[in-house]
Amino acid sequence: MSKIRTIVSDVQLVLFIIALIVFTIFLVQNTSTIRVNFLTIETQIPTVVLILVATLVGFLGGYLFAIRFRRRQKKDALARE
Repeated sequence: MSKIRTIVSDVQLVLFIIALIVFTIFLVQNTSTIRVNFLTIETQIPTVVLILVATLVGFLGGYLFAIRFRRRQKKDALARE
């Protein structure tokens, strides 16, 4: 059983590295400046910055959602006992 977990862990690591490489290539190819409007603010920023900020906000949102989901599962499991 532990051998399968090791293989799955290795595959996940390889897929993560491939995704990171593809993401990095995507960032390097999108270095032009774009105009961004948010409410009353208008600014020009590099596309790379916008992509990174959007990605980090997405990861943070997913992480916080996962924490909340796990806590709720633990709370429900304790209530069943």
